[in-house]
Amino acid sequence: NGRITLIHAFGALGKMSVAGLEHASVDEFVASERKRAMSELVAFLDASNLADHRWSLRVEEGAAFKVISDVVEEMRPDLLIVGTHGRSGIIMVLLGSVTEEALRSLDVDILAVPPVR
Repeated sequence: NGRITLIHAFGALGKMSVAGLEHASVDEFVASERKRAMSELVAFLDASNLADHRWSLRVEEGAAFKVISDVVEEMRPDLLIVGTHGRSGIIMVLLGSVTEEALRSLDVDILAVPPVR
């Protein structure tokens, strides 16, 4: 009977130059990106045969770790499950790792799930 919330972070503002745009234009762009990200999340759940489950879905604009950190602080979950990209070595060092940052920084039990090989 546990409650499960799926969180997807998306970076809308990194996709556009906000110079010269009115605030309403930025808000409309972020709203359209949020809608697109939610559609992709629902499509992923459907393709993974997970659409029938009763998930709470959240789609938040921002950097992945910041979004995760904010939601963990707000919701105080018993467990955070984070997917990993499975990168290693120099690639991980250069690109960083949201999962590594979460493991180092967040005060919550974390299950890190690597990709299927």
